[in-house]
Amino acid sequence: MKEYLSHEISLYVSQGCIYGCDFCAAEHGKKEQYREMEITEKDMNYLVARAKKLGLASISIYMSNLDVFQTPEQILEFAKAMSRVRKNNGGFELKIRGLAGIFSFLNTRKINREAIEALAECGFDTVGFGVDGVAGTWAKIHKGQNTEDGCVEAIRSTREDFGITPEMFMVFGHEGVDTQETLKEAYEFTMFMAEKYGAIPRPHVAKPFIPGNKGWRSPKYAGAIEQLMRDPRLFQGLDFTALPTGLTHPDPVLRQAVTEYYLRICEIKGNTTNWLKAVEPGMSQQEMAEITAFNKGRYDR
Repeated sequence: MKEYLSHEISLYVSQGCIYGCDFCAAEHGKKEQYREMEITEKDMNYLVARAKKLGLASISIYMSNLDVFQTPEQILEFAKAMSRVRKNNGGFELKIRGLAGIFSFLNTRKINREAIEALAECGFDTVGFGVDGVAGTWAKIHKGQNTEDGCVEAIRSTREDFGITPEMFMVFGHEGVDTQETLKEAYEFTMFMAEKYGAIPRPHVAKPFIPGNKGWRSPKYAGAIEQLMRDPRLFQGLDFTALPTGLTHPDPVLRQAVTEYYLRICEIKGNTTNWLKAVEPGMSQQEMAEITAFNKGRYDR
């Protein structure tokens, strides 16, 4: 238990999201629904009590929410509950982070600023903003134009107005969408925001089909999915932190470009993504063992 609580743990707070990103396998396309806050609070009181007995001074939590600020009233209640947990346990430190949409954050800042402030006070110190498709924004910045693009403003505001660390959560390398140029722009934009606002890069490689997403049900990928079912070890390559493979990115030009810029973003100061090598069809047992050895320990935060 001490080993478990010494790493970042997932806390089930809510499920659902009004958006419907094709690559996402989570339940989405509907309004977010929360657990009973009383139960969440009891769970946290129990975990904190165990952590204290084990000699730990803090707990790191990753919220299950797909968009933390999508429902401001509920997130304010969550913040109040976590503040009570801290108070009941002598100010025990909670380190909380979660995902958020740009629009949801800006909207909550406008209509319920108290929710963001309360969240920051209870221990919410990091937010991962989805910043996919930044080519247009970067073009404006690169040309020296003033832009009030929501992505830039959200990152600036979290850092400067609320003292929350912004993460740039991106999933790129989409077949038929990304090119060498868009990937380059994503890299340059990430560099710019990391240097200007201390934004933390969190790059991920798009996988066109994973169990539960739109691609998994598409006849287009039936052949690739059949290969996965014949050799379940290949599922490891569907991890969003794994390098692209011939199975997930059959176009060699795109695959090389995605690999190049993914690794370059992972090298930016502050990056928290540990990239993984991927198991590919036709690999020998020795090659797979080498990949397993390389990846060991790179999943935990």
